[in-house]
Amino acid sequence: MRKTSWIILGLVLLCIFIMSYKIFVLKYHPSVVIPVRGYRVELMLKVTGHGAAIQLKSLLPQNNLRQTITDEKIESGIFTHSIEQEPENRFGIWRADDVFGEQRILYSFLTRTLRVDYKLPHYLGRDQTMEKENRKYLLATPLIQKDSSLIRLAAERLGLDTLNNLIEIVKRVYEFTAFQIKPADFKTETDAVVTLQLGEASCNGKSRLAVALLRQQNIPARVVGGIILKNGRKKTLHQWVEVLMGNTWVPFCPLNHHLFTLPANYLLIYQDDEVFFKRSANINFDYYFYIKARLLQREESMGELSGLGWNILNFYSKFKKANISLELLKIILMIPVGAFVTIIFRNYIGLQTFGTFLPVLIATAFRDTGLFWGLITFSTIIFAGALLRYFLEKLKLLHTPKLSIILIFVILMLLFFTVVGSEYSQKGLTHSALFPLAILAITIERFSLIMEEKGWNETITIFINSLIVVTFCYLAILSLFLQTIVMAFPELMLLIIAANIYMGRWTGIRLFEFYRFRHLIFEKRDHA
Repeated sequence: MRKTSWIILGLVLLCIFIMSYKIFVLKYHPSVVIPVRGYRVELMLKVTGHGAAIQLKSLLPQNNLRQTITDEKIESGIFTHSIEQEPENRFGIWRADDVFGEQRILYSFLTRTLRVDYKLPHYLGRDQTMEKENRKYLLATPLIQKDSSLIRLAAERLGLDTLNNLIEIVKRVYEFTAFQIKPADFKTETDAVVTLQLGEASCNGKSRLAVALLRQQNIPARVVGGIILKNGRKKTLHQWVEVLMGNTWVPFCPLNHHLFTLPANYLLIYQDDEVFFKRSANINFDYYFYIKARLLQREESMGELSGLGWNILNFYSKFKKANISLELLKIILMIPVGAFVTIIFRNYIGLQTFGTFLPVLIATAFRDTGLFWGLITFSTIIFAGALLRYFLEKLKLLHTPKLSIILIFVILMLLFFTVVGSEYSQKGLTHSALFPLAILAITIERFSLIMEEKGWNETITIFINSLIVVTFCYLAILSLFLQTIVMAFPELMLLIIAANIYMGRWTGIRLFEFYRFRHLIFEKRDHA
């Protein structure tokens, strides 16, 4: 026992020593090393042609001081594509002749965005010099009717004419459009006058009204747009306002109540009141965004730490040279964390599962399908495979040929789910083909054997236990918090080894055993 304690203590002290050496000797802060939160964004465009030529034009994001766009990929199918850069916006253009049936275009990229808070003076004069190209942001448009009598009366009621402080004017316009114009989930475009008349609008109506009021006061302002980054599938675009204050375009969002600040999850895609998609007439058109959070390596960190002989970023760069992505390396490092979760459930709680570390491997496969579709795909394949095995038993086949047939069945099922997911735009199902084939085949075999030996009730119980453990392993492996900690300090694996040594000597009662034998444990004994 004492020898084991010394080993555990040594591992803990070694972990602490390595972390301390990195922080105090190598002189870099964990905030420099820790990967940052970013997003993989996919834009799926779907069109249905009837033999004519089709052209699509879509706004695309671009780099600026608060956001970076990297790893752009375009899958155009039969379409030729090009990218055009205009003074303010960037466009993707796709063209094809003689288009029949449904065709798809996939544009994807990685993005890292930062929160920005603008520090403004208490006073800024209304009169400001502006560049010639900014004077267009004083003009009226069909949707921003700054010369309308209704807009002029609204500006007078707000007392904008009486103010000389540009900061106060913008605040008053923001407070009016943010709090006195009610939010409404309008699917159509709403102009400034209609928004004022209705007293409610979505983001585009609120933003256009704010811009109209500012332009009416001879203050350059514009509607900008993009998407709010949040995990999942969405079709909703978002608009907010930028006003020229001094030499800086300063944002505010009247719908979500952000003044002189831009949250980190706002991705700017276009400036000015643009139409996001332009397309040929008389075609069926649909689109959606699929967004998933990712951990991205800080590019600037490489410069800060490149002179150090041993640092975590140099460690990652070795794998990058071997074409091993940071994403794959992250999953590899998280597998021991998932294994530790499995040990807790098996040794301390007492849940019996299919295999010792099968839940970890299955949970790892779920990183692309997502938990919901992963559980459905896994459950369907296991039960359908068990039914197939039941019929194969009737043929009296040897074990290896039988397992080979089950493997072929698993492959066909995964391909089926992938096709269904692609057909119905279910992103999770399209990644079913990435499931570990051999593990599924072996699980089917083990499921069937337990069913033969212990019956349906025991098998279903073990299966449900496995799903529970898989779920918790998935939550641990995909936790951005845990990923961040492990990526910054991979030496924490030493602590997991120490914990495994400690738990490996556990001889106490498991939680389920405690519940099962609770009547014996708490049995009242008669006193003599």
